[in-house]
Amino acid sequence: MKYIFPILFTFFSLGLFCQEIDIDNSYIKFDSKYLQNAIIEGIVTGIKGKATINKNGIQSSSIDISIDITTLNSGYEKRDQALLRKDILDTMQYPLIYFKSTKFEQDEKGFWVTGNLKIKETTKEISFLFTITEIPKKMILKGRTTIDRFDFHIGENISTITAAREVNIFVNLELKIPVQ
Repeated sequence: MKYIFPILFTFFSLGLFCQEIDIDNSYIKFDSKYLQNAIIEGIVTGIKGKATINKNGIQSSSIDISIDITTLNSGYEKRDQALLRKDILDTMQYPLIYFKSTKFEQDEKGFWVTGNLKIKETTKEISFLFTITEIPKKMILKGRTTIDRFDFHIGENISTITAAREVNIFVNLELKIPVQ
């Protein structure tokens, strides 16, 4: 028992605690070109999982989340239905996308996270630069990356004239900071 308090003190003073994801305010936005000049934009909510972010020792941080792709909303219901169908995102068989971090780093540009992104049956390593903003009772992570939809077998039957291969991903992950 005498060792518990020093361990807990170290644990909390280093900021090493799991933060609860604020599912009401966390989302992923995306955009991509279609018909060469137009832009399709949308948002996906339904993010669940766990995160441990230590701003003062970023390498000890981790993220393990699932994203409910059926929450996709591009502002046009017919397009959403088309994106969710079998030949594109196939949400009947794969309703969730997964991301699990493997490495956190910091350099002169900011914070970087590398991890495995799983869409359908394909897992690929991705990295993105992100910022951390702390406000009372919250930590907000914002990041951006670009993926190639063909890497994840998304809409392979759709020509790149109709829809670009590149999809820009913008992450807004809000974490509730536990009371210490």
